Order: sequence, then structure tokens, then C-alpha cells
Amino acid sequence: MGPGCQVPGYLLVKGMLSMGIDTHKLGNSTIGTDITKLSICSLAGMIRRDWKSKGKGVSYAAEPYLSAMETLSKIEEHYGMDSGVSVVSYFLSNASGWRGEVAKEIKSELRRRVKEHG
Repeated sequence: MGPGCQVPGYLLVKGMLSMGIDTHKLGNSTIGTDITKLSICSLAGMIRRDWKSKGKGVSYAAEPYLSAMETLSKIEEHYGMDSGVSVVSYFLSNASGWRGEVAKEIKSELRRRVKEHG
């Protein structure tokens, strides 16, 4: 489990604010921060919040991978016997229902990390 990744929602938002992320923009049109510096678990928290803000729950197919991502600090870590790269790849394969500008930006960053470390 990545350090600092398992935090209650209000602490995640507090941490996002301390990183300069305008949490009010999640679910609208932009992220407003350099996501290349964020941990996998931070990105997973942003994904869950944005997906939920659209009035839907996370897809049943993407949920197990998103939950696993919430425990990873870096893509190089493992979740059980699965590599972080495979967890993120499977999430991306099952997250087609998550759409919008935030989704586009975060998915692009996750794809970049998979390519870099895969």
C-alpha cells in the first residue's frame, strides 16, 4: 500500500487544495494542476470524485481496478500479484464510460505512465 493513499475523502480534498488543485473544477472542464507529479492514488481519488460528480457511480467493470489504484503511490508498485502497470492498464480498458475534460487529461497521463513503465 502506498504511503498516504488511504485517506478519508475530506483529507483527500484538503490535500488536493494544498497541491493547488481547484476541487470545484473537478467535473467541469479542467483540472488546474500539473498531474504529472501526482501519485496514482491521488489520481484515483480525483477519478472517483469526478465520476461521481457526473451523477453516476464508477462502472462495475472499472471499480476493482480503481480501488486497487487507490492503494498505489507509484505505477512501479504491485497490488497483490499484479503490477501497477497492469492495474492501470485494466482500469483504462474498463473506464470507457468515464468522459469529459478531466477524464481525458487523467487518462492521457495514465497512458503516458503505462507506456513509460510498461
